[in-house]
Amino acid sequence: MVLLGVGCSVEQPAEGESLGEVRSALTTWQTKTLPWGSGSFELGLKPGGEDFPASGPSAIAVAPSGDVLILDRWNERIVAVSQNGEVRTQAHVPSDAEHLTVGPDGSTAAWSPLKAKVWLFGRDGSPLGEMDVPRVLRDVQRLELDKTHRLYAVSAMQETWNLGSPHAPLDLAETLRNKREGAAFVSGNRGVMSVKNEGAAELWVVSQPKPDADEKARVTVKWAVPGSPSAVRIIGASANTVCTQLDHVKQPDNVGPITVERSAYCTDVESGAVLLNEPLGRSGLHSMHRDLVMDGQGGVVVFAVADEQGLHLKKMKIGAPKAEVSQ
Repeated sequence: MVLLGVGCSVEQPAEGESLGEVRSALTTWQTKTLPWGSGSFELGLKPGGEDFPASGPSAIAVAPSGDVLILDRWNERIVAVSQNGEVRTQAHVPSDAEHLTVGPDGSTAAWSPLKAKVWLFGRDGSPLGEMDVPRVLRDVQRLELDKTHRLYAVSAMQETWNLGSPHAPLDLAETLRNKREGAAFVSGNRGVMSVKNEGAAELWVVSQPKPDADEKARVTVKWAVPGSPSAVRIIGASANTVCTQLDHVKQPDNVGPITVERSAYCTDVESGAVLLNEPLGRSGLHSMHRDLVMDGQGGVVVFAVADEQGLHLKKMKIGAPKAEVSQ
């Protein structure tokens, strides 16, 4: 898959620019390429070898302003690309930070699984504090951040734990007690889970039991995911819109190389209407923890893929219903 960068001139940064100031001025974009390097407009890449793969930016996120944020770990920074293409440094982070999330107020959080630590920053890049992620919480896949700077850990088992905030962290017992069922949440505090059942894939909407109540989460709606994907990963939700990454693993006649075709799929869990179904192609030069994300308003999905030229970004609008899927 090849995405084209925006053809336009680059304005050189002014002398003495401070953190957060604009570093380049480009035109409005739907696809954009940031080249490899250590300069103001570039992203860090560690080339691969015979025994190890290449390593570069490890996660992206979309801020409420529409800025696309990139965790440029080898240059130890979070890079922001504005809607009109301006590139700037949002915050500085340690090189072992691997995950990135953004809150509804524009604050960001970078997480290092190695150190089990999260660093929070305001929308202007100012530090807001640090938090520990309990190592007893196994298989944490991503973090989410709310407007009060509370952090939530989402597991591979599609459970969500409230960790508290830097100024009011929760102890482990309270975190475990407040566990919610779901990898993301839609209106009415309902959780959403992806389920594989005898080759078919479904999205389940579940109610939340009350804390300490002797009850379990109850499935209220089931929607079939078209195309019988090999895997379904929920990437986010807003209002009644849920977006996922679908993986189709292929090996013709069970011989030869295995390929994985991916697509971005968004649906309305109230009606079952398909809002986006866009092929993404195969993986790029290096793998990322989060290379497909949606914004908090449910209007845009952004995809990142790397090749030898740089990191390519593509915006996809979550549109009007295209068809209905079976319930």
